[in-house]
Amino acid sequence: MSDGGGGGGGGGSSSSMPMQNVMKTDNKSYSIAELLAMGMKIGISDNSAAGIAYNNMVSYNPLTDKFTVLDNVPVKNGWISVGDETGFHKWFYCDENGDIAKFRFVNKNGGIYFFDENGDMATGEKVFGNVSYYFNDIVGADEGKFVEIRK
Repeated sequence: MSDGGGGGGGGGSSSSMPMQNVMKTDNKSYSIAELLAMGMKIGISDNSAAGIAYNNMVSYNPLTDKFTVLDNVPVKNGWISVGDETGFHKWFYCDENGDIAKFRFVNKNGGIYFFDENGDMATGEKVFGNVSYYFNDIVGADEGKFVEIRK
């Protein structure tokens, strides 16, 4: 995905996080700390030369609650994948201020995405009040995109 784009699925390759062609996820929400405690690796989803170069240098700072590169510089306007060698992954989005999108909708690259209280991108069915929203749960470039409202 260039320009951090397309919603999370199918992101750029990562030397720090080898991915298989088929990636897996689940509908559970995990905090970033929980994912890292399970041995997951962080990758930045940006196919630019700079994004690929940063893959080995991306870290999570729990004090600032930001993904950072190099000398604690926050990742901005970018997709972050946290996953493992089996293909299990979760997607997060850092906004223009470097803040991880949490409990909000994000309109990015022609799609609308929802990020829960942990910053984890929603997939599948999510209910808010009496309204049920469906977000693409098929792994790929459209993963996490809002699809429809279900009654």
